[in-house]
Amino acid sequence: MAITLNGSTGVTTTGLTSNGIDDNATSTAITIDASENVGINTSSPAFPLDVSTNSSTTNDAVVVTRLSANTTGTAANNFGAALNFSAEDASGSLRDLATINGIYTNATNRSSALTFKTRSNLGALTTQMTIDSSGNVFVGTSGAVLPESADVSGEAGISLDASNYISAARYQNIAGYFNRIGSDGTIIDFRKSGSTVGSIQTGAGGYMHIVGGNTTFGSGIAFNNQTWNPTNASGTITDNHVKLGDTGSRFTDLYLSGGVFLGGVGSANKLDDYESGTWTPTILNGWGVTSPTFSTNAGFYVKVGSVVHISFRMALSGGSVNGNALKLQGLPFTVAKVTHIGGWFAAASSNAENVFLGIEANEAHPSFYYQNNTGTSVFTGTNAGSGFSLTFSGTYQT
Repeated sequence: MAITLNGSTGVTTTGLTSNGIDDNATSTAITIDASENVGINTSSPAFPLDVSTNSSTTNDAVVVTRLSANTTGTAANNFGAALNFSAEDASGSLRDLATINGIYTNATNRSSALTFKTRSNLGALTTQMTIDSSGNVFVGTSGAVLPESADVSGEAGISLDASNYISAARYQNIAGYFNRIGSDGTIIDFRKSGSTVGSIQTGAGGYMHIVGGNTTFGSGIAFNNQTWNPTNASGTITDNHVKLGDTGSRFTDLYLSGGVFLGGVGSANKLDDYESGTWTPTILNGWGVTSPTFSTNAGFYVKVGSVVHISFRMALSGGSVNGNALKLQGLPFTVAKVTHIGGWFAAASSNAENVFLGIEANEAHPSFYYQNNTGTSVFTGTNAGSGFSLTFSGTYQT
């Protein structure tokens, strides 16, 4: 059965005519067809409620349906009209699913917002998205996330700001995902006035590459396992392509637990240590001097790789000299087992013309030697004499 409401014939059904509804027109106003579809201004409704209107407007949206809300009191903020979506749940009870709400955010100056509410589990309908009067879109929050603020108490959510920025905040969890599916390549492209200035990419093996600069002179870093590799402008790992800093833009400090390869990649090119400091030189007790004391005994060292440069001054102030070879104690690093190590001394109180350090096989402390026109000999405490002083500068390998 169909019911037709017409301005001329009224309500028409089989065997029934009524003039109770009149739209003051001669065309069909409301139609309820046999499928229980209701048509307003259409005689062939295709949906449970099918509303149509005619307008001469060609370049703007035409109002088809209006939802109005009135109050017996005074309208305040958050007052407005809502479109409700409901459906039966598993128990057969009709439940609210969601609403779209047009509300005042300021009922005095008529600023408004459009809010979208949904239900979670058995809870109440809550606002999940808001479009405010300035055109800002907030998802999961009622206000701006404020990306320029470091305030950790700010709201979590997503802001699509009308002044053209996007911000996302999530409490103690990941705030966003960017997922490229399939081939390696750019995940995020950064642009300035339409031109690419950088990108974040995936490379072979699924590792992240960060690239900056234009397509000709750009460079980047590929993060592969425990290695950072230089890349060219396209994100391809490239040898000898990236430098750190420049003449007028240097880094401050570099902290390494390993070494630096200079001029090559072999073990011989590796500089793995640099150190400087002070040390205290003494004479090994009983070797040249028994119970030695000193008025001065101070040393300085610089170690580069396995090469150690030392300098010191030593002045004996007490102890008993003997005929044993003088042996040095207190070197900052162990001496390699070599015959001689470089450097020359000046002995203030001896007949030695030149004194130097050497080490004999399997000995832990280098011995003093002297050299004159008769040759090289062990430099003993007797040679040095009481109150001797030595000034030394030399290099050895550790």
